[in-house]
Amino acid sequence: MAKMVGVWMYVAPRRPTDDVNLTGAATIILTEADRRKLGDGLMTVSLRVMDDDTFSDDTVYKDDSFQLGPALLNIGPNTFGLNAIVPRSKVANSEPGWESSAELYFRVRASGSGVTTNWANSQTESVPYE
Repeated sequence: MAKMVGVWMYVAPRRPTDDVNLTGAATIILTEADRRKLGDGLMTVSLRVMDDDTFSDDTVYKDDSFQLGPALLNIGPNTFGLNAIVPRSKVANSEPGWESSAELYFRVRASGSGVTTNWANSQTESVPYE
């Protein structure tokens, strides 16, 4: 069974009034059966930038356009990079008016050709927007 593991995120230095540039990576672990099932198919990576809240986390950004091809998917661990530029306004709108920063994290999974990984989260980073 395919697994998403090892998700991490880095917030590039910026002024609080600038958009947020996030980079990171994730690792998919594929079994031999997963690789056979994938064949020459692609896996679509679902990337979410989430704001950690007490009751319900907000989706601040989402991107489902990235795909992994068969040349990048082998039996065992497969690591790939992630990147998201999130508008400052979206970060600010994810928090109540009295807050001045958001607690962001990546949430990632991949699926394709009948193979789907679990969702996995990166660490949470405090991102000021004021």
